Amino acid sequence: MTPEQALAVAQSDAALYARTLGKMRLTLLTAVDGAENEVDRVYFGSTMHFDALRDLAHEIDDFHWDKIMESSQPKTDVYAIIAGLRADKASLLGALEESLHALQKLHTDIDALVADSSGVYGLHQNGDASPWAELLSGGRFEDWLGEPLTAAREAWSAGRAALATATGKVA
Repeated sequence: MTPEQALAVAQSDAALYARTLGKMRLTLLTAVDGAENEVDRVYFGSTMHFDALRDLAHEIDDFHWDKIMESSQPKTDVYAIIAGLRADKASLLGALEESLHALQKLHTDIDALVADSSGVYGLHQNGDASPWAELLSGGRFEDWLGEPLTAAREAWSAGRAALATATGKVA
């Protein structure tokens, strides 16, 4: 969440608290205004409780409610932010899935190339053959092809696991 989004969420929370305080104010004023005599006050346990409640209601009523409510209106639509984040997640998961399919195809094609040929000719610009055993993991030139292929296969596996976790689909 960006700082701007965090601020908007905090402002929306403040708006919620202000609305709750406004409801509390109305409830207190209604209770105090409705207590017409000592019999009504007994309901509060004692007249001291009622007096404390009345004082609190008047104190809260003295707040500048018009300014509080005006300044505490939500500055952003939190639901729109959540919808945007969900859309971003869906887009990223789609891109990850496409990348994983492309990487899987590349692995399959390289495996088929290795299986159907004996190596690469002219790799050292001398016309000599470079057998796959020298280029793949464990070979003397494994850093050219073997290590990158191994890293790509590991990244593919990690990506599939991450996609399965994020989507709930079995990889």
